[in-house]
Amino acid sequence: MTYKPRLTIGRINTLSDAEKALRDTQSAVNKIGEPSAGPTGPAGADGAPGKDGAPGAPGVDGVAGATGPAGPTGATGPAGATGATGPTGPTGATGATGATGPAGADGSVWREGSGAPSSGLGVDGDFYLNGSTGDVYLKASGSYSIVANIEGPAGATGATGATGATGSAGPTGPTGATGATGPAGPTGPTGPTGATGATGPPGPLSPFGAAFDGGPFQLALTGTTHVPVGPMSQSGTISKIAVVSYGGPGSVTFGLKKCARSSYPSSLADVTGGHDITMTSSDTMEDSTLTGWTKTWAADDMYLVQLKVVSGLDWAALLIFP
Repeated sequence: MTYKPRLTIGRINTLSDAEKALRDTQSAVNKIGEPSAGPTGPAGADGAPGKDGAPGAPGVDGVAGATGPAGPTGATGPAGATGATGPTGPTGATGATGATGPAGADGSVWREGSGAPSSGLGVDGDFYLNGSTGDVYLKASGSYSIVANIEGPAGATGATGATGATGSAGPTGPTGATGATGPAGPTGPTGPTGATGATGPPGPLSPFGAAFDGGPFQLALTGTTHVPVGPMSQSGTISKIAVVSYGGPGSVTFGLKKCARSSYPSSLADVTGGHDITMTSSDTMEDSTLTGWTKTWAADDMYLVQLKVVSGLDWAALLIFP
C-alpha cells in the first residue's frame, strides 16, 4: 500500500517561500521512507499581498529645470518719510547800487527885522530873527512862533571905577527974582492942511540869508544843502556876513552865488571871489572885509546859499547884512 501524505500548500508570496515549502515536504516524505513525490500539481491561487517593504534610499537629485518667465511688476510701495533739511547755502553776492533819489525840496528862508514878524511874511518853514531881542521865529501852519534866542546873557557888572578928584567950587551967582506967571492965552484956530511931502528915500534893508537844521540829529550833508534867497526888492550892497549856530562849537562852510531872477539858476555865479565862508571850531563868526567879493546886487536878483561842509553842529545859518 502506498502512503500518500496530504500536502497542504499555503498561499505564498514569493518564489523563495514556495521553494522552502517544497523542501519541507520532501524532507517529510524522506523521513517516512516513501519514494519521491509525483509530478507537481497546478499552481495554487495567488496569496494575499505582503506588507510594503521599507522605503528605498532617496534617489539622486534630478537636473535643475529651466528658469521660468519673470512674474509681473509689483505695485508701487508707499512714499518714504521726508529727508532732513539740507545745510544753508552760501550768501549771494551784494546787489548793484540803486539809482540816485530825486532832489530834496527847497530849504527854509531866513529873514531879519525889528520886532515880531507878521503872519503874511514868507511861507511855512521860513525863519525870522528879531534883531532887537535875538528871538528866532519859525513859521508853521501860517503863523510864527519863537523857537530859539541867539542873544547871549548880559555880562557881569564891571568893577566900580575909582572916585575922581573933587573939582574946585565955582562962584555962586546972584539969585534972580521970580517973575509972575502970566495968564494963558486963547487957543488959536486950526491951520489948513499942508501939502503932501515928497517920497522919502528907501528905508534900510534887513539882513537876509538861510538856515539849515538837522532836526533831532546833528546837521549833515544828507538833507537840503541849497537854499534860494530872493528876489531882492531893491538894489543894495553887502556890508558884512555872519554865521550863527547851535549845538557846537563846530565847523561849517557856506558857498554864495547870485544871478538875475530871469536867468535863475542857469546863470548863478560865485560872489565870494572863490573864498568860501568858513567858521572853524566856534559858535559864531563875522566878516566885513569881504576881499574880492561882488558885494552889490540889483533889484530882482536871486541868491543861492550852499551848505558845503559841516561837523559838530545841530543848526547853522548864514546872515548877509546890507
